[in-house]
Amino acid sequence: METIVKFIIIKENLIFILKIMSCVTEKNFIDKKSDHCIFFRVYEKKLIVVSINEFLEVIYIYPIKEFCENGFFSVSLKKIINIIKVIPNNSYIEFIKNNEELLININYLKFRICLSSENFFYNFTINNDFSFYISSLQLQTIYKKVFFSVAENDVRTYLNGILFDLQENLLYVVSSDGHRLSMYKLNFLNNNLFFKQIIISGKSFQNIVNIFQKSENIKVVVYDNYIKFMTENIIVKTNLLVGKYPEYLNLLNNLNGNFLICNKQELLDIFLRVSVLDKKIDCIIKMILINDNLFLSTYNNIKEYVEDKTKIVYYDGKDITLAFNAKYIIDILNVVNFEFVLMIISDSKSAVIVESFDCNIEDIKFLKNFQINNLRKRNDSIYILMPIRL
Repeated sequence: METIVKFIIIKENLIFILKIMSCVTEKNFIDKKSDHCIFFRVYEKKLIVVSINEFLEVIYIYPIKEFCENGFFSVSLKKIINIIKVIPNNSYIEFIKNNEELLININYLKFRICLSSENFFYNFTINNDFSFYISSLQLQTIYKKVFFSVAENDVRTYLNGILFDLQENLLYVVSSDGHRLSMYKLNFLNNNLFFKQIIISGKSFQNIVNIFQKSENIKVVVYDNYIKFMTENIIVKTNLLVGKYPEYLNLLNNLNGNFLICNKQELLDIFLRVSVLDKKIDCIIKMILINDNLFLSTYNNIKEYVEDKTKIVYYDGKDITLAFNAKYIIDILNVVNFEFVLMIISDSKSAVIVESFDCNIEDIKFLKNFQINNLRKRNDSIYILMPIRL
């Protein structure tokens, strides 16, 4: 006779678990014909819920206080979500698996649905590989600082991911789509462990950030070809991408040029104004620097024209004309934290460095003797942007 599986859970707790399970599905998955199944297992007074896709494996462990019977089953996530929507708040929901059916009981409200035949395989084994801790807030900051420049479906697979590179007490996190590069660094104090470079899929990292929204420390365990993010209740596993990431520090150190300092908000505002007629991802804006004036202009595909001008705080180079993808530079300016932004420009064809500038801009003598390395020690993020050839 088929073993009966039984457990009880309050609606709000189940909703929280299902939201985490939904992170591994496609957006708007409920409206799609294809369904996504999740796996439930009751074992030793714990409810283990598993959701898997081609990139990610998510496990949630929920302690059961009420009476339960051990066993397992898989069921449509879409069906469970639709049922939960019509259940009154604060209800205790009883799940009973009997043969090939799942019974869901809430007082006088009862559902009988079919189970899925899909099988799940997961592994709780934790070896003594390299591990470190990172907070959910740090993960969210990394996402904000570098995710926007991750490539999508690039033939260079490693560019579709985010590089994590631990060097002594600094963790460098880098992304690039070939047109721009973002680098963010975190201090890892008292860390004497060896850490090789690893690359995590951009899609997987986005889902991981969505899963760990609660403020908590996360244990990260690195294996040869995959990585796990773990808390007391959640385990997320994703495969690592294969490839050699570009030498980003050498690229950064070899870029030199003239200093352009602008008020960050004023520079962001003028780029937003000039790009208003052309919201396409490839809106090109011409930027002309003459003395202490910055001129921006663009045409759209029907020859409509926008031009604007603003004052710059400081520039020590010759007059120059460059062009940038508007979206790329707006993305960077949106994550700069300080009042002023520094751009290092050598010529109209070479990469441009963009970073926060927190020094005393009123002392021109100081700026003339400015040491970029001193600023780099304070800045937690640096961006490299390729201009567009006119």
